[in-house]
Amino acid sequence: MPSVIMIVAGISSIVSDFVFPPNEPADERSFQINSRSGHTAYLCSLVSIIFTILLYQYNVIIELLYVLLFILVIHILSFPIALRVHNNIN
Repeated sequence: MPSVIMIVAGISSIVSDFVFPPNEPADERSFQINSRSGHTAYLCSLVSIIFTILLYQYNVIIELLYVLLFILVIHILSFPIALRVHNNIN
């Protein structure tokens, strides 16, 4: 289980570096994209938590550890995905 979390964190870091390289100076556009991405990621995390709890409550997902892993993976990956989407829109 810790290896899955490390892989997801590595993917998150790589996607974030592709969107905003470390040597690129920060400007108003990047702050705006980060802000929008944060709001979108927060909303996606809340929706996924509610959806996953409902799946667990209705016994679609039996194991509690799978529920927690799914919530953690979605929570970690939602920001880089939202960052990539908002960067392509602007």
